[in-house]
Amino acid sequence: MQRLGLANYKIYWYWESDLTELKKTQRIILSCIIMLFSALALIGNILTMFVIIRRKQRPLFRVCIVSLAFSDILYVLFTSTYYLAQFMKPFTSLWVLGPTMCYLIPFVQNITIVANSFTLVMIAFDRYLAVTNCIKEKWQPGVIHSIIICTFIWIFSGLIASGALWNYSTFLVYIIKKLPPESNATIEDYVYKAYICSAEKLVNRKYYTLVFACVFTPTTLVFIMLNSIIAKRIWDRRRPLNNVNVTNGGGIGHRNNTSASNETNSTSLEGNYRKVIPAVSGNVPCPSVQRSNTGVSTNTTGSSYELRKSSSKNLREARHIRMFRVVFVIILIFLLCRLPSWCFLLIKLYSAKSNYSEYWIMHYSFGILVLLNCVLNPLIYTFLSTTLNVWDKLRCWMRCVCRPCLSCHFRGDLKPLNESVTEESAAEVGQYRQHNTSQRN
Repeated sequence: MQRLGLANYKIYWYWESDLTELKKTQRIILSCIIMLFSALALIGNILTMFVIIRRKQRPLFRVCIVSLAFSDILYVLFTSTYYLAQFMKPFTSLWVLGPTMCYLIPFVQNITIVANSFTLVMIAFDRYLAVTNCIKEKWQPGVIHSIIICTFIWIFSGLIASGALWNYSTFLVYIIKKLPPESNATIEDYVYKAYICSAEKLVNRKYYTLVFACVFTPTTLVFIMLNSIIAKRIWDRRRPLNNVNVTNGGGIGHRNNTSASNETNSTSLEGNYRKVIPAVSGNVPCPSVQRSNTGVSTNTTGSSYELRKSSSKNLREARHIRMFRVVFVIILIFLLCRLPSWCFLLIKLYSAKSNYSEYWIMHYSFGILVLLNCVLNPLIYTFLSTTLNVWDKLRCWMRCVCRPCLSCHFRGDLKPLNESVTEESAAEVGQYRQHNTSQRN
């Protein structure tokens, strides 16, 4: 960019060949991806705001989910508008949305990203206290307190993002074309006006470095730490804490723990109230001794009881292992969708020259990752059970489709589709069914 000073008036001009130009194919592909992700994110987050209000879940969790959905909707609306407007013309450096949107779009992007990060930390903190505390009354803020917490998050995020209101502004520039010399060419033939939205690079560098170091990095570390503790607690609880001793005579003895509690707690990741399941008491009569009509004692009922107990234990362990994987996926999605955008922004601000087409493609690609995070947030935090069920059906369908292909390339018998059912468990199920049939007869 060149600047000419005429008295107190400054004129900025570019050579058209120096502007970054994206190919038409690149702009079409990026536009299609952005429109698809924007539509999915808007539909998912709007449904979230309607569904989460009607659910009977913890108030703080519901308010935080509404705040998260609202921030995602704002981010998608402003970011997709900015991207699609840039793709309408070959030169991505030129601005066509007016001076107001020049500082409003960066402000909305910053406030939504910061509020999104703090809201995710609050959701992780609420889950952490719900998992670690055995009594829910220790941490159960009401609706009013939850709204106050989220309002404070948005006010604090607005103060942090207010720097974008003063950094960005539009500049009138003249773009000079390189035309072949002609005798009848006028100035309008090789010069035209345009606008550029930009900020001082040094000011932007200091601002985003400070936000990254003081806001994004601490919230990311706290988010990972809280979810790691949740994952560890879920992993530790994959087996029942209160084991039941079966005596030689088939009776059920007292539990080994010294606690006076007779309840087993399980916490849902979807923000439900803590479910309290009554445990088996020590004075339950022995189910393994049963008199028949001939007066002979049988022990088949005890084996059926042990089968039911083993099946319940396996289901509990499988459910907790599944939730452990879900928490790990939540951390991974947050890092993969948020961290590259911030790192690339800092690299671009600290680089000497970043006005290449590759830089712009990477800029839009990392922005698409943030849009993908807006798509995945409703699936993870609101429709988790439905998402897992759909994923299981999809995985089963893929196994059924790929099974003939695998049988053509590999020798030997393949494992059955239901790998969780072993030969021993199948034999136990057969004995249990045979026993039930004999009792009915």
